[in-house]
Amino acid sequence: FNHVSDGEHVHIEKDAEDEEGEEPEVDAEKKAPVKASINVTSVNNAKAGEEVFYTFGIHSNATLLRRYGFCEPSNTVGCVQIENSLVDEVLGRGAVKKAARAFKQEWHFDFYTFQINSAGAVDADLMLVIWHSQASPSALDALLATSQPGCPPPLPSSLRGRKETELLASLLKIRLELYSPKGGANTTGEQDMKTWKGLMEQGSEGGAAPAGGGCIGRAAAILLR
Repeated sequence: FNHVSDGEHVHIEKDAEDEEGEEPEVDAEKKAPVKASINVTSVNNAKAGEEVFYTFGIHSNATLLRRYGFCEPSNTVGCVQIENSLVDEVLGRGAVKKAARAFKQEWHFDFYTFQINSAGAVDADLMLVIWHSQASPSALDALLATSQPGCPPPLPSSLRGRKETELLASLLKIRLELYSPKGGANTTGEQDMKTWKGLMEQGSEGGAAPAGGGCIGRAAAILLR
């Protein structure tokens, strides 16, 4: 089955009688796997001759492009990921590691990225790192006194101060520049969408469009941007 993020026709589940997460056993003599089964359940109507779709799960376009090689124009699930190295570039070398040590978190590991969701909400952990870079020792001690063991502290009231807002704006500007074709923040969403629509109208960008109405190649990259 091909994927669609919303409006899939079937759900596929492993048979409840099969062992969870185990591969079918193989009969050593017959050289054939023991029979296993899955359940295909209809969840939406499909017309005669219409392709039946499944969903690979709720994924952002970044994940769809990385795992499966396509993006969906109608996909509303998404976020902008901000790596530790970029945060350190703005706040100073080792800023993420220092904040992680102070709050006993794992923000400094390579696998961790901060996020801004599609609604524009900034990761609270990122704001804590920014706040920590500007906080006095006494302010830090006061905040730590209110936190629970193993958990990030509650967001301080001074989190959105002028300096913190300026640092966040600088960080987002640099992040935006990573997407620009000329190394500067000189493209807009409207310009990108105009280019994307032109590529889709040509119908030859990177080959045939995947089933479900997605896009691939340069069109997918621009849509993701």
